[in-house]
This record gives sequence, structure tokens and C-alpha cells, in this order.
Amino acid sequence: MTLSSMPSSEQDSAVARPAAEPKSTDRIEELYLRWKLGNQAAGQMLANRFSQWFGAVITIRMGTTRGQQPLQNACARFSQDFGTVDTVEKIHLWAHSVLKGAAPETGKPQNDDVPAEVATALRKAKNLKPAPHPNLGDLYNFYAGSMPSEQASSIAPKDLLAARYALKRQLKDKYGIPFTVTPQRAINPDARPLPWYEARRFEYPEEGTRFETWLLNQNDLCVDLWEFAPYANCLRVGLPIENPPTKSATWSLIGVTTVVFALLFLIGSALLVAQSVNLP
Repeated sequence: MTLSSMPSSEQDSAVARPAAEPKSTDRIEELYLRWKLGNQAAGQMLANRFSQWFGAVITIRMGTTRGQQPLQNACARFSQDFGTVDTVEKIHLWAHSVLKGAAPETGKPQNDDVPAEVATALRKAKNLKPAPHPNLGDLYNFYAGSMPSEQASSIAPKDLLAARYALKRQLKDKYGIPFTVTPQRAINPDARPLPWYEARRFEYPEEGTRFETWLLNQNDLCVDLWEFAPYANCLRVGLPIENPPTKSATWSLIGVTTVVFALLFLIGSALLVAQSVNLP
């Protein structure tokens, strides 16, 4: 349903939206409608939302290093073509088509994409006594794929998610990893499949696609996923014992921030151009 075909009551409601400042909790559909009606702040927030989503999903799919170019390609495609999305209903399908074109599923990340500091921190956290969470060992085995599906199904999803957040807090508090999302409890009860997504252990591909689509309107979880992705991918590869790579883990978070700002500038500029071309 296009803006021009909205019933008059919905048009009246939509016209009033640009005056209100967009909020970080607004859905992308709402941001899209505001942007199409001339709200530049909504357009910038929309760009931010998509850059975080592309960053989180592509890094989980491909790894930090191998995912850099696909991430840039996805954001370039977004900046060039998003103005052609003419209805709210097309946003999710269009976004996933860009994602699949830039970053098809490629299996596990490679050992050379695991920064040495990431593996070292995870190894130390695993050996802490007492463990930060009783299911921490299960979390490591689950991500590495060494836990059979039957055993994994016997663990409550909320417990694996709680163990993941306990690990993040431990890495931040004890080893100074600058995570920004370390809640005491799950951000959203619907986020319980998060470890299954990071570990790529959904039984059917459609489950992963549905979860990624849901993530489009979960910006805090996208930030959470992206900043933890090097650690999740390291757990999937398995902790190296000898001759760890020498890449710095600092890039994982500081470099992510740099990429975000660069991509936001690129995407935001393109949104303004698209807005001037497409808006009446």
C-alpha cells in the first residue's frame, strides 16, 4: 500500500508524523513513512538501523575480516537502490535480497579470522572459578557444534542466553572488552533463539531467515550481535591451542565503530538524494 493510496484517515495520521522526532524504538516501517514524507532525521535513523543490521548479520555469516567487503557492498547497494522501495510491504523482502546477494551462507568462519586476543579472553573466561554461569560450558560446546542436538534440546533456551550474557559481562568487567550491551537479563524474551542463530544451529534455514527479519526492528540486539560476533565466531571455530593468529581484536569493536560512521555518511547522503528525487 503506497502513501498515495492510503485511506484519508491514515493519510492524516501519516502527515502528522514528520513533525515528531523519530525515536530509536520506532519500527523501520514507521521511519520509512516519515522519511518518505520529508523527515530527514527519520532517514538518518533508518540508515543507522540498516547499517547495524547488515553489520550484525554479515559478520555472523562470514566473519569479521571476510565480511568487510560484503558489508560495504550491501550498504552501497542500500544507498543506491533503497529509494526504489515504494511500499512498506517491500522493505523486508528487499533487504533480504540485498543481504543474500552480498553475503550468502558460507559455513563456519575460518581460523585466520579469529583475533588472538579474542581466543585468549574466551579461554580465560572458560577456566574461571567459579564459572560466571552454570551453563557456560554448555554454551561453549553448543557454539562449537560438539553438543548433540538431543542434548541441546534439553537445555532451556533462556539458560543458554543467560550464559551468553554472563560471558559478555565477564569479558567486559574482568578483561576490559568494551561491550555496550551487557544486560543482567535478556533484552527481549523473544531473543531466546539468539544463541541458535549465532551458532548457526537452527534446524531449518527458514528459521534463520525469520529471525533475521525480526532483527530488523531490534536495533539493540543488532548492536549486541555485531559487537559479540568475533567471540561467537571464535566459539564456532573452536578455541585454537597453538599458533594463534596475530590479528588484533581491537579492530573488532573500534573498527566496527569506524565502519558504522563511514557507512552512515554514505547511506545518509544517498537517502537525502533519493528523497529529493522521489518525493513530491
